[in-house]
Amino acid sequence: MLPTIAALAILQSQDLIINDAEYQAALNAYGNRVASKEIPQNNAELQAQLTRKTASVTLPTPKPLTTKESDLYTAARKATVIFSSFGLCGNCDQFHPNPASGFIISPDGLVITNHHVIADKDASAFAIMTADKKTYPVIEVLASNEAADIALVRVDAKSLPYFPVREAANPGETVYVLSHPSGHFFSFTRGSVSRFMMDRGTPWVEVTADYAGGSSGGPIMDSTGQIIGVVSMTNSLYSGERRTSDLQMVRKIAVPSKAILNLIKK
Repeated sequence: MLPTIAALAILQSQDLIINDAEYQAALNAYGNRVASKEIPQNNAELQAQLTRKTASVTLPTPKPLTTKESDLYTAARKATVIFSSFGLCGNCDQFHPNPASGFIISPDGLVITNHHVIADKDASAFAIMTADKKTYPVIEVLASNEAADIALVRVDAKSLPYFPVREAANPGETVYVLSHPSGHFFSFTRGSVSRFMMDRGTPWVEVTADYAGGSSGGPIMDSTGQIIGVVSMTNSLYSGERRTSDLQMVRKIAVPSKAILNLIKK
């Protein structure tokens, strides 16, 4: 028999127990604030800013997020965000959240996600939600690269926990993904760097750590919490011509950390 939430609270620190329904309720409540226009519906401005290629910002000097691998989840969760659009579904008058993933790379509100996450013309607004359920509206797209599927945005906040960004990683290196697959918030998986590859002139990194829809924009980090990539997409491989059965492998294709650094003016 599966343990109840109350039983889990005895076995685990309360801080480690994720209640998906509470996060979903908090996102829905924020959507109501967008609907009432308490939160600006500024997506038209954000979409216009997607043409920006680089940003004049300075990142903190990279240093390990933690020196103990056993503390990695706790440390990483503080700098990982739910990155959500809010908009009408067409069937009712409610502003629904559509959560994906993202992460903070500077204490003054610089946040990374995928280009395909922020490039949603049908949304009315975007916001991030931190692990402690604080919400911050996205107020500006600083830089974006559609081909590399990467975007740098800004929220109005200070003294935020953040990830350091590494220049590169190596095949075989152990990596971790923290993301929100299909509304299962702050799911932590482990794998390794499989390879680096080029596709249509764009570099990508493949990893074996699991993720799924809703994970887009999530951080991929090394054992010290330094960013080596960003979740982007999956590619399913089948043994025969039919693409509905005989699944052999799901490739996890991600944006290398160098693409983040390329958004920043030298």
